[in-house]
Amino acid sequence: MKLEGEKSFGLIIILSLTVGLYALLRGELLITSFGLSLVTFSFLLYIMRLGSTIPILEFMMLVATAQWILGAHFAYVLDFDHFKYYMYVEKEQYMDIVVPGTASFILGILIMYPKLSIAEVDKSIRKIADEQPKIAYFFIVTGFVVPFAQPVIPAMFGFVIYLLSSLKYVGIALLLFRKNSRQKWQLLIGVMAFSLVASLKQGMFHDLLLWGALMFSFVAMVLKLRFLTKLGIIAAGIFFIILLQSIKFQYRELIRFADLDTESKVELFQQLLSEKFSALDEVFNKDFLGELNIRLNQGWIISAIIDNIPTVEPFANGETIKEAIVNSFVPRFLDPSKKRAGGQENFNRFTGLPINASTTSMGPSILGEAYGNFGVEGSWLFMFGWGMFLSFVFGVFVRFGKNHPIIFFFLPVIFLQVIKAESELYVVLNHFIKSTVLVFLLLWGCRRILNFNI
Repeated sequence: MKLEGEKSFGLIIILSLTVGLYALLRGELLITSFGLSLVTFSFLLYIMRLGSTIPILEFMMLVATAQWILGAHFAYVLDFDHFKYYMYVEKEQYMDIVVPGTASFILGILIMYPKLSIAEVDKSIRKIADEQPKIAYFFIVTGFVVPFAQPVIPAMFGFVIYLLSSLKYVGIALLLFRKNSRQKWQLLIGVMAFSLVASLKQGMFHDLLLWGALMFSFVAMVLKLRFLTKLGIIAAGIFFIILLQSIKFQYRELIRFADLDTESKVELFQQLLSEKFSALDEVFNKDFLGELNIRLNQGWIISAIIDNIPTVEPFANGETIKEAIVNSFVPRFLDPSKKRAGGQENFNRFTGLPINASTTSMGPSILGEAYGNFGVEGSWLFMFGWGMFLSFVFGVFVRFGKNHPIIFFFLPVIFLQVIKAESELYVVLNHFIKSTVLVFLLLWGCRRILNFNI
């Protein structure tokens, strides 16, 4: 997928290097300055490609650089101490390992990046949306209805329910491409409002934010938003996330000890949000920024791995990588003893830190796992290969999309876990392989059973 011109790409590089040079002149380490250039590059590339493509890989790069480099940088410079979530090694040692590893990952992606613009299949997409709206509505209804069947379906099919529930986003994204649909924007708002309410009921907002960002990719494509407009919307989104983080802990504590119905939870959320918005000076203080950065920074986990391996725990020498590949391809009904997703086992092994396996899901991240297996230089090579692999398989979907453009709307579903920088390889591969198989089975069923022309 091409950029909006080579001049745009050149401008992104110049601006990114300028940020790095500024940091260097302010006394930052050279390697850290380069890392901040990578963060800037990923951010600008993501914004630039919004509207001209579905920037899955760009979003992945942005999340990785933000959580591995920017969050770690803030952790070192902010005067905020936490008993557990702190950087376990010196800044230079951390950045000397992580920045080249992240750069290798980005380079691997860019080298194999598929050469196709979404504009080349825009007419085919709009034709499906306009001539077969029943497809979009089928996905929307399925996404809403299927979760209600979860109590009577065996737990081993939980992933199928999870994936099918995501179809409401696929349907809405497809519906957005209809030219004369009056209700598409109302339905979009309705679906996101439903997702917000579902998040409020559980007190968990991660999937809501992730799907919000992914759906914005389709909105930007349909509306053909300008750069400053995209930048403004993203800035507003970041502001909302900051406010959300400022009330999240209090909200969870209140709903935990009070028996509230859904309406009361929504009212409580609105009240807390309104109070924080009217007292912003109390939000943006040192302690809150430190707590906020804990959510952003995955570097503390990687730093704990660097501190623990090989001083205490030896390198795994590819053991967890092989295990992840094998377990991802073997269904659980063939191997009931296979490990479960969550990352607790590898987290404890690589970091040496205790974790409550029954209540906490925390992984070492792809980069942390790469270092834990192969060391410094080996982790760089692995990250380069991982970037190339992701870009290659993304290209396979893109080429398939030339004749079957419906697949573009399923890319967020397939790559949902791959995007997350905190996930270990097993979690990523397990989701990617399962979702790919299920998506193609679903498309086959839609063509052969429901006679959808997709």
